[in-house]
Amino acid sequence: FVAALGALLGGRVANDHGRKYTVKVCCWIFVVGTILMAAAPGYWVFLLGRIVTGMGVGVSFVAAPVYLSEVAPTDMRGKLNTVFDVAINGGILLGYVLGFLVQLTPNLEPHHKWRLMLILGIILPICVLWNLVHLPESPRWLVMKKQPAAAAQVLRQLSGADLDHRPHDSQGQACDDDNNRKILRMVSTMEEQLDEEDEHTSGPLSPLQALVQCKLSHGMRLAMALGFWQQITGTEAVLYYSADFLQHAGLESPTQRLLGNCFVGLCKLVPELIAMQYVDTLGRRPLMLTSA
Repeated sequence: FVAALGALLGGRVANDHGRKYTVKVCCWIFVVGTILMAAAPGYWVFLLGRIVTGMGVGVSFVAAPVYLSEVAPTDMRGKLNTVFDVAINGGILLGYVLGFLVQLTPNLEPHHKWRLMLILGIILPICVLWNLVHLPESPRWLVMKKQPAAAAQVLRQLSGADLDHRPHDSQGQACDDDNNRKILRMVSTMEEQLDEEDEHTSGPLSPLQALVQCKLSHGMRLAMALGFWQQITGTEAVLYYSADFLQHAGLESPTQRLLGNCFVGLCKLVPELIAMQYVDTLGRRPLMLTSA
């Protein structure tokens, strides 16, 4: 429920302040929540840290896929969006492996082991914050905020069109002109799409408002239904309670269960790596039907 609230708030923040800013906020939420859990003196502080990180999960599930979709080239959009889900399950597997290694660490008190497991989760958000300074803002968001020149500059950076280092002969000039025309067409297309969306919704609406007012397109409703039914099947519960399942399956010691968790994470990650290679060639629908 906290993650769902974070997703609703994250959409508004991403539209008002930018995708890059929202990703940065999300990272800081993870950092604060992780510190609260790892340093918790008691149950209620630990619960507060879990609530904070849950909020970060919801925000990240909105901000990161939107950012990837809006900066990715069309021919790589499917693969780059799959990277987001691969990174989630890769992180789950990494957490299981680190937990297993911490469990094997000698001369470490049990109450220090779980704190060490938790504080290791702070590494990846800090890495994202460190690298975020080198990433541009979403060009689509810049167009939405009436900054077409800035959007065009971002598209030049993303396309690798460094005008200062191109050869200044006629061939290089022709290439520059062709690239500029292509970028201007992309900006114009974004403006037309956003104007059409504004006309369709009679002004900007949040996803919840659009749902209540029945102003979502058929494709959007279908996408929301797919996400709902995917989650209600209980796939996430398998991860949350995998240690209990493995214990009932006969794995008695904590070390055995942690190792079993590693294989659970591996089983989730490998199919996604395979799907990532074919999502832009075979298409989304065949892969979705195959997974079902």
